[in-house]
Amino acid sequence: MSHGQLTAKKAGPTRIGSISLKADRDTILVDEPIKLLLRFQIDGGFRDNFTQQVWEEAYKAHDVRLRLTLTIGFAKKVGGVFSRKVGKPIKMVRKAKLFWTRNPERHNRTWVMVIDENEAPMIPKSGAEAQSLLLDFNRSFDLLGTDLGKGTHSIVAKVKAKWGRHYYAPKGSVEATSPPIKIVCT
Repeated sequence: MSHGQLTAKKAGPTRIGSISLKADRDTILVDEPIKLLLRFQIDGGFRDNFTQQVWEEAYKAHDVRLRLTLTIGFAKKVGGVFSRKVGKPIKMVRKAKLFWTRNPERHNRTWVMVIDENEAPMIPKSGAEAQSLLLDFNRSFDLLGTDLGKGTHSIVAKVKAKWGRHYYAPKGSVEATSPPIKIVCT
């Protein structure tokens, strides 16, 4: 089977699911920061095919490195649409590397190491944990009141994830926008 074709499961559509945005408080002063907590996960075909069985086949096909690039931005509502960017967009990269292991505690010879956006390598204990480490996001961001300005604001997070072609997923990208939250800046 040629590189890029799936063998374990047919790849269904990939999407960003369970996206939520929360603020640590509803009211801030103009000169204060506010902490925003963003949670989301990548679901669908990409996640369903990122399994140990497919890692084995990908490793044999020399497809051993994955780079998942994320761009996260915040926007506020202006004139009925969320069009005005707030702050600078944040770019993050998560990586996965398949490797051959001789660890007697593992029943499979091919395993994965996940490297988070802070360059911290992690070796998961199970395939489900590997999916979670690579594809689940729970991150906080600081936003300044000066970025918002005085008044009542509706804020959303806009997330885009993209990756190249791999044995377990065709090249692609997904985007999603969180439900709005209200912040009052005085």
